[in-house]
Amino acid sequence: MAANDEEFTLDVSEFRDALILYESTTNRDMADVINFNARKICFLAAKKTPKATASSINNHKPKKRKGEYKHGLFHALASGGKTKYGKAVRGEGNRDVALKIFNSRKSALGYSKQIWYSIAADLGAKLRGKFNVKGAKGIAAKSTNPVAWLDTGNMDIALRDAVMVDALNSAIREVSKDIARHAQGKLDKTAAKYSAR
Repeated sequence: MAANDEEFTLDVSEFRDALILYESTTNRDMADVINFNARKICFLAAKKTPKATASSINNHKPKKRKGEYKHGLFHALASGGKTKYGKAVRGEGNRDVALKIFNSRKSALGYSKQIWYSIAADLGAKLRGKFNVKGAKGIAAKSTNPVAWLDTGNMDIALRDAVMVDALNSAIREVSKDIARHAQGKLDKTAAKYSAR
């Protein structure tokens, strides 16, 4: 399993070692094994990825108080900062811009979690409902190229680094341990069988 260097900094050495151990115990196509476990990693990463709370987003809801706008996001806009909607200027129009950004953030409470489901679907997971996040994709491993690729798409880099990378690394470590434990169990069982003869 791999990811674009610009997307993640990952330590997949434990995952590779676990797969090498598992390969010695099975005749299965390793591409199928990789895709199956990559899907498990995506689901586990989704579980481990913290969801933004409504209260943390509501802290930035623009409010008008006696002609002055004092509240996180709007205050920043009113100071003349630039946004993806253009350069902010002082005045009533700023509240509309701030409200548009606020509503966009509020509708994306579970956005980072949905990215993992979208990637898992590309890797062959059968899901109820549609999880097609624009730009996010997974490329399944094949027998001729046993590497699965994950791409989070165009999400905000700061958000990705803050909440997603740790979740992914943690999921990789957990699944790697499960693979190694399962493989070692098969090896021990085979060894016990032959030592009893």
